[in-house]
Formats: sequence, structure tokens, C-alpha cells
Amino acid sequence: MRETRGRFGLAPWVWTLAACAFGALALGFCCPGPAGASDWPQWGGPQRNGTVSSALPPAGDLGLVELWRRPAPEGISALVVTGDSLLTLGMADGLPHAWAFDAGTGEARWRAPIPAFEGGQEYGTATTPATDGETLFLVSPGCHLLALQTTSGSVRWSRDLVEDFATGPMPLGCWTSPLLAGNLVVVQVNGQPDAQLVAFSKQSGEVVWKTGGLARATHSSPGLGLLGGVEQVLVLGVEKGLGALQGISLECGELLWRHDFEQPDSYSADMPLILFEGRVAAIGWNDVRAVDVTPPDGPGGRWSTELAWVSDSLNAALLPVNLHAVAVDGDLAGFDQELLVWIDGEDGRRLWSVCIYAGSLIAVDGRLVILSQAAGALRIAEASSRGYGELLSDAVFTPGAPTDTPPSYAGGRLYLRNSEEIVALEIRPSASSRTPDDLKNGESKNGEPKGEGQTERNSQTERKPDGES
Repeated sequence: MRETRGRFGLAPWVWTLAACAFGALALGFCCPGPAGASDWPQWGGPQRNGTVSSALPPAGDLGLVELWRRPAPEGISALVVTGDSLLTLGMADGLPHAWAFDAGTGEARWRAPIPAFEGGQEYGTATTPATDGETLFLVSPGCHLLALQTTSGSVRWSRDLVEDFATGPMPLGCWTSPLLAGNLVVVQVNGQPDAQLVAFSKQSGEVVWKTGGLARATHSSPGLGLLGGVEQVLVLGVEKGLGALQGISLECGELLWRHDFEQPDSYSADMPLILFEGRVAAIGWNDVRAVDVTPPDGPGGRWSTELAWVSDSLNAALLPVNLHAVAVDGDLAGFDQELLVWIDGEDGRRLWSVCIYAGSLIAVDGRLVILSQAAGALRIAEASSRGYGELLSDAVFTPGAPTDTPPSYAGGRLYLRNSEEIVALEIRPSASSRTPDDLKNGESKNGEPKGEGQTERNSQTERKPDGES
């Protein structure tokens, strides 16, 4: 059992209930409310964990309608959705830009240049912006934090993270995706010793709090979750080649606990995920680790952590994808290269595996939405500890073109991106009267509408898990 105390010798319990409560009132801050399915506002979606609740058609009546398709700007940034706007980052004329598209038609609305990284862009743009509907918050490859108007792309405020906080060094530029929570924009700055994680006011860009003493997290993004009744920012960092999982109070930035791993490569660019109350999963380059986090039992107590289990059945080795797993019903579903695996959240056992194309995934209404990295295939599957049942499989992209961006879901629609295209698909009850040839002949590949501009897609298959069950 490992224990940590808060700064100045005060217990995290005291900070959380006293100092943080005072800070929240003084700043007018409130914790994020329940997330809905109408928007996909940031990396990992409305709940910052790749999952969303939404009513989908019954398993035997699931179909897709292609709404539009358009060329994609170079980059691997995920797609965020608010209202009728689709927002992302991508390259144009060799420079990084923020982009806005009409979510209903795919038509480009505006693009705005953002600071570039002088060392070049290996994957184009990699960080994903966040939005509250009025403002788009982003970290540019050149390590600037910007707030842009979603309607025009004009700059509301900006911060130079290198100049203000000595961010760096970043061999590939800044990759971290900002966390939007209430009135705060939280960024893994990795700057001065006392400013490794910084929370900014979303209205002004002023610093609300900053935290030091953390293991560095140069290319990952912060997670968010409730542990011990306290809303916490979760950071997976690295120090001397070893991973460290950390929990920081969202209200005032106090480091509540830290768990240091003892094995090399026990870190990655994936954000931590809460499996269930008190247990956090950290996905490393070679394995996944579950850590139990226990709050103090009263004033003067300490947060404590303990390693629950380690499994080499899931990892973050597939690059540059950095959403390799999601938590579903207390378990973990994710990738081990070409295998989709299901990990028991209680003891770390692999309950089953199925050989499909490697890729990324999200969970919608408890179902897995899986996008392959190279095969261009989209799958929707019923999955649980009992096994895997594929409900739908469709080739949405040209095989061979890299697909390093996870799916986004909002308002009954999937928004997908690969290195060549962005496509919008609506999930509807299937049309049994349409044949596969009808669907193929009706597709529009160039982004121009054909007929009503919609193509029904309904390619259902069943697949049985391989390996143990």
C-alpha cells in the first residue's frame, strides 16, 4: 500500500472539503453535470472516457445511412461535435489549422491557422480540441493554448505555453488534448516544476490553479473521474522510464495521490480510465495495470493506492492510435494488436479474444463501435464478459489508408476520419428491402450528394470469439 500526503503536510481530505470548496465558491466553478448524447465535445466524448449512453435500434434491426463524405485535411485529430458544427484540426498548405464543417452536410465553414511546431509534423495535427458550443479550445502543435469562436474561428484569447510555463522539450510538438470541465480548461503543460498541470479559466485564459510534483506526461491527455466522492483529473506520466498514475483535485489542483509503477514502459499516450468506484486502469506500452484508490477515512487521513492486477493481454503498442480501450460494465474492452480482448475488471483475466483488424473503439449504449486502423472497416458489436457478437460490419474507407482517429458519436450519428476522408453515418433501423448491390451503387465517394445525398448501408455478420471463453 502506497500513501501520499498533500502539499504543506495537509491531508487531501482536508484540502478537498475545505480549501477546494472555498475555491469553487470564489471562482464560481461547478463540476461537470451529467453528459448527454447530443454532442461529442472533446477527446473521449462527453464523459471523457470514450463511452456515451444513447438509445440505438434493436440488435437485429441495425443499419447505417451515409449522409456525406468529403476530403479530410492531413492529421489524426479526433472530430468534436456541438450542435450543427463539426470541429477538428488539420493541415492546409503545409501549416496546422483549426477547421469547422457543417455536421449535416460536410461543407467547410471556416479554417483558422494555429501556431506550428518548428520540428515538423510527423502525423499532421495530433491533439484534439474541446468545445462548450461557443468556444473551441485547442493546444496547437506549436504549444499554444487558444480559444476560438466556433462560429468564425476568431481568437478570443491565447496562451504561449513555452513562454509562460517553459513547456518542453517536445520532440513531436504538443500532442496533449485539453480537458474541458465546467469553467476550467485543464492542460498537461509539462512546464516549470510548479506548473506541470494547469487549469485555465475558459472565459479569460487566466490561471485558476497549477500543480507541480507530477511525473511528466508529454504526449498523453488527462482523464477525468469521480473517486471517493471527489472529482479528479487523472494523469499517467513517466519518470526515469517508469510510469506513474496520479490523481489531482479538479477544484483546486491539489495532488491527492500518486502510484509509481516498478516496470519499464508502464506508461503510454492513453489516458487513464475508471473501471468502477475506486479502481483506475492505466494502459501502458506493454500491458494494462489496475490500481485501487482509497480515500482517507476522516480528517488527517491520507489517500492510499495499491496495485490490483497487471495483464499483458491489452496494450498501447499500436501507434499512433491512442484510444485503445474503453471501460464497459466494470470490465475493459480493447486491443492487443490484431486481437480485440475483454479483460475482467476484478482480476485482470482475459475472458475472450477475437481476431479482427487492429484499431480504436468507443462504446455507445454498451455496444462497441470499432474502426480498423488499416482495413477501412467499421464494426458495431454486442460485447460483454460472455462473448462477442458482431451486429454490423461495413467497409467505410478504402483499405490501406491509415485510420488513426477513433470514432465520434453525436445525436445518432457516427463521424469517422482517416488520412483521406471524413464521413458521416446515421445509425437507423435497417431497410431490409435494399440489397448490398443497391447500397454499393448508391454510394457517393467524392463528397457530392447523389439522389437525396444519403446511402443506406446494412452489412450484418456474426463473429464468434477466438481463444478462451
